[in-house]
Amino acid sequence: MRWFTNEIYEAWTNGDDAAWDETLAAYDKHVATIAPRLPPDLRRLATEERLHLHDAEFTSVVVDREAETIEMVLWHDDDRALRLRFGGATFAEENVQLIGFAIEGTFGETRTCILAQEIDIADDGRFVLRLRLWPFHEFGVVFRSLELAEEPVVTARGEPARFSYANEPADD
Repeated sequence: MRWFTNEIYEAWTNGDDAAWDETLAAYDKHVATIAPRLPPDLRRLATEERLHLHDAEFTSVVVDREAETIEMVLWHDDDRALRLRFGGATFAEENVQLIGFAIEGTFGETRTCILAQEIDIADDGRFVLRLRLWPFHEFGVVFRSLELAEEPVVTARGEPARFSYANEPADD
């Protein structure tokens, strides 16, 4: 199920706080139901309020298709970055180029940020992290494992994010 849809954001921006509150309550109930089945770092991401990704900005995303890893570094707050390393990972969407454009996007002085996260368990037992971005796009990562690390911030706020591939052959 999807919780933070275009429709719920539209309702919320039009002042429908009741619909928003219902959505949050339904999602919180979902997380409570699946939390015991989540690996420790994913459970922390799903349940610890201080790790919620709302307003986090991308610093970098590196995709290694050969190793099936995706690593995201997010500017989480003024002095802390989060490094998310997904193993056995692929993007749920086919249009990876659009994901790259969204992550690297700047709009005036505003960088792309995360509006909401959704964590779920796929039918095949893998895990899913869906990220709704602002000002546009959303995407999901389907994965088998997650390593979460909190680190000091090493880039200046406002620097453009980087989306890249590791181990990709150079174009001739």
